[in-house]
Amino acid sequence: MSINRQAVIDRYPEFSDIEDSTYFTAVIVSATRQVSQSQLNELYIDALLALTAHFLELGRAYRQGRSGSITEEEVGQLSRKFNVLSMGSGSLYSTSYGQEFKRIAKIGILKTII
Repeated sequence: MSINRQAVIDRYPEFSDIEDSTYFTAVIVSATRQVSQSQLNELYIDALLALTAHFLELGRAYRQGRSGSITEEEVGQLSRKFNVLSMGSGSLYSTSYGQEFKRIAKIGILKTII
């Protein structure tokens, strides 16, 4: 079972501004390769949607020059500076979608052990 652009937008409408393109499809394919259906069973689609949204958000943040956490902020004529995201295992925690993926994956893996 797989997902498509519309399934992602149905769950996360904030990505509807990303045109139906090879980029959107490539992100879905990448997420699909990284999520195990056999480990997550009925939570597979939920995890796949969350990981896809995580990748879309990282891509959006990078293109807009706002990747990483805010390290400096001025109020008068707003000015922000961001840290560059590390590519380590902590990057899933950099978006709410990545955190949701981690939560779903943990539940799914625990369910297969019990």
